[in-house]
Amino acid sequence: PIRSEKRMNYVWVVKAGAQKGQSKYSLDPESAYIDPRDKQRVTRDKICCDVCGNLLRRPYRVRAYRRRTPYDPPESEVDRKMEPDIYLVGHRCMKGLLGIAGQ
Repeated sequence: PIRSEKRMNYVWVVKAGAQKGQSKYSLDPESAYIDPRDKQRVTRDKICCDVCGNLLRRPYRVRAYRRRTPYDPPESEVDRKMEPDIYLVGHRCMKGLLGIAGQ
């Protein structure tokens, strides 16, 4: 889903503050959390953003789930599932995926 022509078909969420070992994802970029393990890995391995390809300094984990269509059954009947893929993106790309204007 990270490819530019497919992004609009998904709702994007960012990893939020992990307390007590729980991993949560949020639609709010202000609650974004940088996992210390990702920060170390990015520094050591020179990892690039999965959206724009630039070297990462502040890596954020993002995931996606398929956007609902008018033809989908109600969510009360069928739960949406998050895609299994986890992407590492930079701050600006994370805000853009989450739909923050001007990003």
